[in-house]
Amino acid sequence: MLLAPLNLAIAVQNLSVHQDYKEGATRFLALAPVGNAAKEKWIYACSLQPITKMRMTDILVATTDETACPYDPDLLKQHQPGKVVKKFPGNGQYFFDMDDNNDDQKKRRHTGDNPERKRREFDPENCWFCLSSPTVEKHLVISVGTHCYLALPKGPLTPYHVLILPIAHHQAVTRVPEDIIEEIKKFKEALKKFYSSMGQVVVFFERNFKTSHLQIQCVPMPKVCESQLLEVFQDEAGINSIQLEVLPPYADIAQVALPGSPYFHAELPSGEQLFAKTKHTFPLQFGRDVLSSPPLLNCEDKADWRQCLLSREEENEYVIRFRQKFKPYDFTAEDDDDSD
Repeated sequence: MLLAPLNLAIAVQNLSVHQDYKEGATRFLALAPVGNAAKEKWIYACSLQPITKMRMTDILVATTDETACPYDPDLLKQHQPGKVVKKFPGNGQYFFDMDDNNDDQKKRRHTGDNPERKRREFDPENCWFCLSSPTVEKHLVISVGTHCYLALPKGPLTPYHVLILPIAHHQAVTRVPEDIIEEIKKFKEALKKFYSSMGQVVVFFERNFKTSHLQIQCVPMPKVCESQLLEVFQDEAGINSIQLEVLPPYADIAQVALPGSPYFHAELPSGEQLFAKTKHTFPLQFGRDVLSSPPLLNCEDKADWRQCLLSREEENEYVIRFRQKFKPYDFTAEDDDDSD
């Protein structure tokens, strides 16, 4: 084993014969620090072959400069992968300890399996989107139905980007009563007609991940983007290692997502639906990342809503403009007239 006080060592496994048994040996290639003044070699290209594919004669070839292992064999026998590291006194070495009684408790704490872990209680009064909450910004509200309402989002992608939200507190489409589902559909149909009158199509998407209140994003797109939407969604999903499923038109999200399970769901103008089970690494701005990309809206600076916040005056202007133009398609206004 070549030992030197250098920054990097590349290990190549080799087997040699010591006395009456075969023992694994490690070969080190010593490399100098990058950009060293002496211009010593700091990079090395290896061509490695799995030991299972090597010939036995090559495996048994010994080197001429082997040295004995400096570690205590008894300590090496205790090494088992996959457990927490424990320090053994006396020699300053660290090995994995299979007998750590706290390991299972730590695992449960990190995975959420600990039965003693208290679930965080949600306070609807602090919800930004419950219409009865004192924290809701009512100047963003555009239209109010029986069970749902339409509102301007914070940091909209376009001046006509809106949200469909339930008036009461509900977490996701998969956990709402049927009457709310029906009113969501009515808002979607009204918005499709409204955007079509302006020569645009609409993408609806919902992220039930790290959110407490159901929000359906409604983003109008130029018609020329319609043919590219599916491809751009799939490309972005590939970049983020997201398994994106394409569901047939009129598929019910409740058929593929269990109530309470996290997911991402989008509806394209073609009628196709996109579905992905979200994990702890799921990008929170995935939907906005896709729609703001150069092939579509070409406004990447708006991918994060916090980077494109409007002033209170601008938000009021957006709401008034949308409300006026949307009035011919607003079924809630018709309901008000009937009640009068």
